[in-house]
Amino acid sequence: MPPASYGPLDALNDPSARHAILTHFPVVLSIGVLLLTIASAAMKGANRTLRTTALVASVLLLISALVAVRSGDAAEAAVGNIPQVARDLVHEHEEQAERVWLFALAIVLAVATGWAKPRRAPLLSSIAAAVVALVSVGWIGQTAHHGGTLVYVYGVGTPKPLADADLRSDEEKAAGFADVRIAHFVTKVQPLLDEHCQGCHGGEDPPANLDLTSITSILEGGDTGPAVIPGKPNEGVLMRALSYEDEEIAMPPDEKLSDDAITAIAAWIRDGAVWTE
Repeated sequence: MPPASYGPLDALNDPSARHAILTHFPVVLSIGVLLLTIASAAMKGANRTLRTTALVASVLLLISALVAVRSGDAAEAAVGNIPQVARDLVHEHEEQAERVWLFALAIVLAVATGWAKPRRAPLLSSIAAAVVALVSVGWIGQTAHHGGTLVYVYGVGTPKPLADADLRSDEEKAAGFADVRIAHFVTKVQPLLDEHCQGCHGGEDPPANLDLTSITSILEGGDTGPAVIPGKPNEGVLMRALSYEDEEIAMPPDEKLSDDAITAIAAWIRDGAVWTE
């Protein structure tokens, strides 16, 4: 778990956190390039300033895509023991990311041809650049979706010491799960949620609009904010309630859970809050 003083400089030294930061730049720039190229095409490529801005933005997209790919290589090298399905998704995510810079290069070339001598070159290049930019936004969006799935479903890139060593109890080993985090959730966490939480925090009108019956509703949270923030057990509402730090949201209200139970839930959150039905 990151220390309390974990800050921006610490994040830049963490391969996974650094990759997460850098991948936002191609996403934002791709949208900007799309808007610029569409505007240029709408003006039939006649606005030289707009075309120049689109060229600069597409070059920045190309650079940021290459940097993000390099940071992804470092992040992948730092990944510990994860289930095979997650490992396969990592490789698919990597292959998708490696094509982003090709889209960016195609946009650069398309925009650059607007300075060719044929009179219709600016219009045709603007239209071509807009088409490629539209495709690239879709591709980058799908790539980002896979990255989000790796983090929020499989906990890849979050602190997960339980996945790096076989620290399972005999009960967890007997359950036969390949991923120790899933075994921990099924055998230690889900029974606690079933017995102490989901009876009240479920259904159509749960207290404080907090539904704890699915990972989607848990991440969305209720009136007091997200119930769980994967990788950060000290920042979600759930751990504050279970620790009785705030009497107004203390849960369960009749009796505090045992220290072992609270520790098990904290470990689940710390290791990515993986979930299985």
